[in-house]
Amino acid sequence: MKRRSFFSKTATGLFGLGITSNSWANTTYKKPFKVCATIDQNKVSFYSEVINESIKVVHIADTHLFKDDERGIPYQKYSSRMAKAYNETRHFQTGEKTNPEEAFEQALAFAKKEKADVIALIGDIFSFPSEAAIEWVQSKLKATGIPYIYTAGNHDWHYEGMEGSLETIRDTWIGKRLLPLYQGKNPLMASHDIKGVRFLTIDNSTYQISKEQLQFFRKQVATGIPLVLLVHIPMYTPGKGVYFGCGNPNWGAATDWF
Repeated sequence: MKRRSFFSKTATGLFGLGITSNSWANTTYKKPFKVCATIDQNKVSFYSEVINESIKVVHIADTHLFKDDERGIPYQKYSSRMAKAYNETRHFQTGEKTNPEEAFEQALAFAKKEKADVIALIGDIFSFPSEAAIEWVQSKLKATGIPYIYTAGNHDWHYEGMEGSLETIRDTWIGKRLLPLYQGKNPLMASHDIKGVRFLTIDNSTYQISKEQLQFFRKQVATGIPLVLLVHIPMYTPGKGVYFGCGNPNWGAATDWF
């Protein structure tokens, strides 16, 4: 199974795994709480006694926008394959032909119709870090008037064949292109408080979690505040039938399909 197929089947469920119970880690907590969930097609609802207000979140990932212009010409030898990879897709409900731009705009229109409190952009929004695509997304997000949260996926900053480590390439293109999407937050780890729930973004797009990110996560869990963890690479859970995921020693850049 390709990672993209895995995402399409499990992204909604993985979103729910981010809400934490205080019994999940070895640290001191203020008060344990329980969470229950219901699933209706592509809608997941969570309920807890500690969540006092309704929160609507529209979750968007793997749109793979490939817009580009003359500014991208010097990088075409690195972007050419991904520029052609997802030009035409099919709507997951109707089966009709569509494309990444149209699908992204439909998702934003849905967020406005549902009066979402926040739009969560969880990686691979872009097929490569094109200035044209990033600017287009910023303008579309601004037009919704809805707050958004962004964390990168491996494609968002990746130019195929470009020399350098994954960490170096990520840092380079976050700094040069993606930085405005973080709205002043730390690109590698950040918290966003919405109606009493804390949304955490942790960039694991290099297939790893750093020591600093783990310390950040533990500190956030210790607050006892309800948390939603937002990451692009799914987290590996030992004992499960799916072997993909960050934390699996047998899976990473060498075995994933960029």
